[in-house]
Amino acid sequence: MKNRKIVPIIVSVIAMLSVICISSFIRGKPPQKQNNTDSVAVVSSKATSDTPESNEEMRGVWVSYMELSMENEGSKTQKAFEDKFTKIAQKCRDSGFNTLIVQVRPFCDALYKSSYFPWSHILTGTQGKNPEYDALKIMCEICKENNLKIHAWVNPYRISSNETPEKLSDNNPYKKNPEIGIETDNGIFLDP
Repeated sequence: MKNRKIVPIIVSVIAMLSVICISSFIRGKPPQKQNNTDSVAVVSSKATSDTPESNEEMRGVWVSYMELSMENEGSKTQKAFEDKFTKIAQKCRDSGFNTLIVQVRPFCDALYKSSYFPWSHILTGTQGKNPEYDALKIMCEICKENNLKIHAWVNPYRISSNETPEKLSDNNPYKKNPEIGIETDNGIFLDP
């Protein structure tokens, strides 16, 4: 009776080991141990095809719209944004990161001039209001000055979340055509 309970476990272990051995043989090398990262939002990958090939490990950090937001700042000028992002870039560089993954389209809006999406409310406090500067261009320049790579992070579905932004601009894709979105208890999202 006791052996009947152990047999399925032994068979499962043998099957799993067989799969590991076969996959290692097919790849031509044994599986490599993965480095464990602590609770830091770090990603590792190879350089993208549009950048020079590098053997340097990517040590990236996510920079969300919350860190970039100018809504509660005393000044919403280009200089104020440049100062804020420069501090973020320098702190990340000094902490050993070499790449920033920056959220540039948080709420079906954009931190750059777009013919599809309105200006983001995080730059001026009002979605659709032109801040009179290109935040993405500024972030690219600051990253270059600090020897950092930059990757654009887009949220492809979120239109609003928990009443953020407070008001959608008239040129928001959802305002133009509400059929493209789904309203939920905690926000509006594009319907994939």
